[in-house]
Amino acid sequence: MPTDTMRSLTAAMTDDQKVEAMKEVGGELPDDKKKEVAISIAGGLFGEKPSARVRDILYLMVIGALVLILLACAGVITGVLDDVAKENIDKVVGLFTTVLSFIVGLFVPSPVANK
Repeated sequence: MPTDTMRSLTAAMTDDQKVEAMKEVGGELPDDKKKEVAISIAGGLFGEKPSARVRDILYLMVIGALVLILLACAGVITGVLDDVAKENIDKVVGLFTTVLSFIVGLFVPSPVANK
């Protein structure tokens, strides 16, 4: 069916009716075609993928922030060991181990990648 014919048929429909029609017709498609339709519809929502340079800068910013948090937590833990600060040490240790685990997890090979 030509695109113009489909547009003329759906012109008088409400948005909810169009959604229901898409669900009904789309439900009959094979999974790979459903994915293709979803990507074509959602493509305009998210814009283009960031360039490799932008992705690398964002990655470095996130890792840099996590390293700063890790160092700050290590400083607080060191201060506690020297009896300088004893308040909320459990929260600091929890934050420290969480951030450390996340950073270590970045270097562990993915179990899915070894298929």
